[in-house]
Amino acid sequence: MTVTAKAIIAAFYGSDALKHSYWRGCSSGGKQGLKEAQSFPKDYDGIIAGAPANFWTHLIVSGIWIGQVTRENPAGTFPKKNFRCSTKPSSRPATR
Repeated sequence: MTVTAKAIIAAFYGSDALKHSYWRGCSSGGKQGLKEAQSFPKDYDGIIAGAPANFWTHLIVSGIWIGQVTRENPAGTFPKKNFRCSTKPSSRPATR
């Protein structure tokens, strides 16, 4: 996709138009940036891979752990009776 995009830019703007190209992504985009760097290292001049979601074993287990802790300790949950749900429009203007 990067090679195709560079070809389109060169065709439209001229071959000197694209001097540098960079990847910037966070979370899944960071993971994609790391994969891009591994698979196609010459595609970009720089890659900013912020908070890459790449350590899947730990990410998935942390989600399971949160569920277990919440289930084992109901006092740590937010009871449904405390949720306020209204379909009526507010008569007060929004404030900052």
